[in-house]
Amino acid sequence: MLRLICLSGVPGTGKTSVCRELSKMGINCVSAEELYPDCVQDGEADIDCMRKITDRETEVCESHFSHLLNCQSVIILTSSEDDLEARMRSRGYPQEKISDNIETQRSGAIYYEALQNLPSSRVTILNTSGKSILDIAREIRNIALKTRQK
Repeated sequence: MLRLICLSGVPGTGKTSVCRELSKMGINCVSAEELYPDCVQDGEADIDCMRKITDRETEVCESHFSHLLNCQSVIILTSSEDDLEARMRSRGYPQEKISDNIETQRSGAIYYEALQNLPSSRVTILNTSGKSILDIAREIRNIALKTRQK
């Protein structure tokens, strides 16, 4: 049985940083782009292609679209709008993209998309505001360890 935990959220919520920390803790965490390189062309992800591939080694897959993949559970990272805006500005995002991403989080779109594939009991929203990357990674590690036991 596939035990993949998908770590999703809009840009700036900490997915990549948390993934790095999870890897240090012994949790195999990889970005979707790295896990499915043949399914990404010119920055566009082919979700159907990714769903056809089963990787039994990866425990956590992170990407803003990972909630659309074949996951046992989804963890959606959120953050305060002020934090998101500051992080996206520091990355050079144009205001329109910043506004679109903030609206995506505000609307709960990622959560509702995840519910198309999983029951709500397997979708977790984790607010990262005011938490260290280490604390967030520890929370996700605990979920991963519970998933290993099932």
